[in-house]
Amino acid sequence: MTASGQPSPVIDATGLIKTFGSVVGLDGTDFDLYPGEVLGVIGDNGAGKSTLIKCLSGAMVPDAGEIRIDGMPVHFRRIQDARAAGIETVYQSLAIVPALDIATNLYLGRELGGRPEGDDYYDAQGHVLYARLATSSLFLEGIDRLQKGAQTYRVAVMCAEEDPLNCHRRLLIGRVLRERGVALDHIRGDGTLQAEDELLRAEARHHQDSEQSSLFATPQEAAWRSTRSVSRRNQPPSSSER
Repeated sequence: MTASGQPSPVIDATGLIKTFGSVVGLDGTDFDLYPGEVLGVIGDNGAGKSTLIKCLSGAMVPDAGEIRIDGMPVHFRRIQDARAAGIETVYQSLAIVPALDIATNLYLGRELGGRPEGDDYYDAQGHVLYARLATSSLFLEGIDRLQKGAQTYRVAVMCAEEDPLNCHRRLLIGRVLRERGVALDHIRGDGTLQAEDELLRAEARHHQDSEQSSLFATPQEAAWRSTRSVSRRNQPPSSSER
């Protein structure tokens, strides 16, 4: 609420600029969205509508300008930053699964995500407890759909890790699928294929070398959890939270 008693925008942006080489997507664009308002953004093809929405939702980073949530400046570097601030986006996209309903398509992939909601899924250091996550109903629904799709299509599960030994999707999703009898191959950065059996042997050698590095080491089964601390409470604040 402003000093004059007028409502303040929940989202406002000023002077947004976004260029793609010589192509100007946004040229000093302003945007205001007020509480309870349903706002339509209208324009010709190429006018910058999608670019504006992507900047507001963290899918793109504007070259200049400022975005504010409830009057506080934010700097989204990724979609998760905007999502944490309460912004969700439904994109105009043909990349859907026709056999699934609308709601499932909107949330497709979150069942198998690397940062589950709820403190029960993390240990004290912020690692994801895979054994607990793998028995959750939401995760199992996602795995069932993934396995069903693999019976008809070749399914690729994307991962940003170059080394599959550290890949969340392999450590969690890959293990569950392997235990269900699904064959896995990994596409490395150079385009070569590496079989899961080969990775399992490399993993065993790594654990063996780690145990032999200490004279008094006692062989222990590695905890089934994420290799990194990924809990938001254990992470430094993102640029949108400072």
